[in-house]
Amino acid sequence: MDLTARINPGKLSRAMKSADSYAENRRPGSAGPNGRRVNGRPDDLAALELSEEDTVDVEKKGAAGYAGKIWKPKFALRNHLDTVRAVAWHPTELVLFSAGEDSVAKMWDLRQYGNLKGRRPPTDIEPTYTFRGHTAAVTSLAVSFSGGRTVVYTGGADSTVRAWLAPFGEGGRVRESYASYFDTKTKLHTFVGHSNAVWDVKPHPIPHQYSLLASASADGTVKLWSLPDASGAGGYKLKATIRPPSVKVAPTSLDWCPYDLTKIVVGYTDATARVVDVTKVGQDGDGEVLRFSRPDGSDGTPSSQINRLVAHPTTAVCVAGYEDRYLRFLDMTSGSYAHQMVAHLDGVAAVDIHPSGLTVASGGHDYSIRFWDMNTRVCSQEISAHRRKYDEGVWSVAYRPSVYSGWFASGGADAIAKVYTLDA
Repeated sequence: MDLTARINPGKLSRAMKSADSYAENRRPGSAGPNGRRVNGRPDDLAALELSEEDTVDVEKKGAAGYAGKIWKPKFALRNHLDTVRAVAWHPTELVLFSAGEDSVAKMWDLRQYGNLKGRRPPTDIEPTYTFRGHTAAVTSLAVSFSGGRTVVYTGGADSTVRAWLAPFGEGGRVRESYASYFDTKTKLHTFVGHSNAVWDVKPHPIPHQYSLLASASADGTVKLWSLPDASGAGGYKLKATIRPPSVKVAPTSLDWCPYDLTKIVVGYTDATARVVDVTKVGQDGDGEVLRFSRPDGSDGTPSSQINRLVAHPTTAVCVAGYEDRYLRFLDMTSGSYAHQMVAHLDGVAAVDIHPSGLTVASGGHDYSIRFWDMNTRVCSQEISAHRRKYDEGVWSVAYRPSVYSGWFASGGADAIAKVYTLDA
């Protein structure tokens, strides 16, 4: 079976309905249609066989908005020693960053492979730099570029957020892979203030205007940190703390809202979300301007929590992936759910939106990546991307931040970061 084939929407819908039939009773012992089980339950993804009539005509319907093209794996980056929890692209260069449960982040310079012109891609690519400093798993990663400097932010299970200067040298060259652990030139700052694992970090998308970094932690808080401006003034300081709406919940993911860059949207372990005005934090209501109640069917426990959310680049919509296998589209003008659908056969751990705003990519612990049309919510392509390990699959997905770029990356529980390109 061609795992990068396009799936007929009707076929996928039938598989999703089949998954729903056992969602309420996931105890071991029930046999699947093909006899395979995952976590003691039938693996419907493995039963989703594609015949010729099940595939969509490539010439009539293009994946990700590119007629006649689909995403195909190009590189497998294998230098991590444990689960790859996060991947992020450099804003302007063909450079990928990854972070994992081996307590390090890595930088991969792919510029020399940007145009292979039919040549076979290399099978073994070494990272160009390794960021060492965290004492536990690195769970989140973000990249910011301003004033000619590339700064990488990482959050870890050691309760810290760290800022690193990406080592681009003269002519855009990068440092060697195995630099000393005591190399202090790349270590800009360690943010100390959280008391539990940091699940998400996001610098402000316009760093030269708003020198802010937001972090979400299992200690229940979202913290706003001030950053130095281009001249180095201001320093690293804790600016504000956003408390949770309840002592029983903690934030899991956050993003800045492009439609109003003074606001962030935050998802929580009880499946709720809220929009916070960062200019009003500390005043009555802790800056909250909008709240999303739990969706129908959610029990308010981590079994249905928000795992990842991403704000749409051009409209007041947020797309969130949930542990209960759903993708939900949150209308940030009304506080309602514009659409919801079962997107995977296990928890949705990764979400990203193409810079054009036309397609959404999701990754799940069913080890698959799926691409969805933003308007029709139809799945245009499905890839079995990473090997499953300890009930985990795909942890992170990321489009390269360029409307015209045909590059995409993912990180998984198999300790591999994968890079994909659009091919006919």
